Amino acid sequence: MSFSPTDYLAPVNGGASSFGIAYSSGCSSYSAQSTVSWITINSVSAGTVSYTVAANTGVARDGYININYNDGTGARLKSFLVSQNLAPVGIPSILSVSPGPERVTITLQPPSNPGNSPIVGYSATCVASGHPTVTATSTTTTVIVTGLVPGVSYACSAMASNGSYSSGASSATSVIPKPKVDLTPILMLLLD
Repeated sequence: MSFSPTDYLAPVNGGASSFGIAYSSGCSSYSAQSTVSWITINSVSAGTVSYTVAANTGVARDGYININYNDGTGARLKSFLVSQNLAPVGIPSILSVSPGPERVTITLQPPSNPGNSPIVGYSATCVASGHPTVTATSTTTTVIVTGLVPGVSYACSAMASNGSYSSGASSATSVIPKPKVDLTPILMLLLD
């Protein structure tokens, strides 16, 4: 007995799939059973096993579909491997972007899906044409990006990390940092 394909890497969001079974002329019958709850056997007929894999909201996992058959000499078992990667880290949402002197403060909404472990940090990247890209990190949902040029329009986006994996970037939000306040004239007046 052989399978085609020989195994399957299921997408994170799950879905239906199937594999073919080629067996010798001595094989009188076969049946399929899943070894895990997240794989459901839909049908077994005409040399094909159809099944559905549930979406993965946790860690990477492996499961098997066991094919029990009689090859004419006795009962046999062959296993078909179904693997599924861990759930990706969700993308955080930008709740607000507050411009300051040569900086912006970005407040984030954590992603609803942290992947396989809790979110441990965030990063924010601000990009402006003709100027260096600036990135800052934080262990909280408030990220302060410094070193920005006042009066220049930046597109800022954010990412979340669970320590093992990072999310994709959020939608960018435009912001224009304020100029740095020069307190020298005020100090000079106070010193007189």
